Amino acid sequence: MKKWRLVLACLLFGLVSCQESVSELSQQAKDHLTSGNLDEARSVFVRILEIDENNFGALNGKGVVEFQSGNFEACVELMDLALNIDSSDYKPYYNRGNAKREMGDLKGALYDYSQAISIKANDADLYNNRAYAHFKLGNLENAKKDYDFALQLNPNHQMAKFNLAMIDVATGDLNGARVKFSELAQNNPESGKIFLQLGKVNLMLGEKVPACEAFVTAKSLGESDADTYLENNCK
Repeated sequence: MKKWRLVLACLLFGLVSCQESVSELSQQAKDHLTSGNLDEARSVFVRILEIDENNFGALNGKGVVEFQSGNFEACVELMDLALNIDSSDYKPYYNRGNAKREMGDLKGALYDYSQAISIKANDADLYNNRAYAHFKLGNLENAKKDYDFALQLNPNHQMAKFNLAMIDVATGDLNGARVKFSELAQNNPESGKIFLQLGKVNLMLGEKVPACEAFVTAKSLGESDADTYLENNCK
């Protein structure tokens, strides 16, 4: 009897130890991922999956590692596995959508972002990313709606503001674009990309002096494309 109790105790202890080790490994992997140590994070996630091949967090986490490493197909495969385990979590849809977007599958990305939004409807990043897919597919009205809603959820969402300004350019609302890019430049004085776009819009409006000033700033911030605009328009 004592022997059976001892065996049972050992089994229980083993299970608890295994659970604790997975928890500890998960934290290690997250720490590596947060620090940008992708190889280390991948290695730890693999160890977790060796213990439990259906560990949702490890599948999703390893998928994020693969995405950040540029392995988009591997990311999609891992997110598929994660969704087979739990389709009620928005993260695999969001991550798979990002990977599909990078692979050029914009319709697939649009579907995944919509699925993510159906689960978590108050996340500005989800609307921003879906809007980008709409924009690239030429659905400008839908893109604008999503960007507007992203800004309702987060008025300081700089990427949504930038992309909304790009829609203004695409639809010919250059004055609206200039207002948005000017505001973005004030809030993001280290972004050469914003100053480059501000310069281009001013140039299209015939405002050469402020355009050239913006190109000079963009160049000073490391935006190499500014050289071409300065050479062609600001002598």
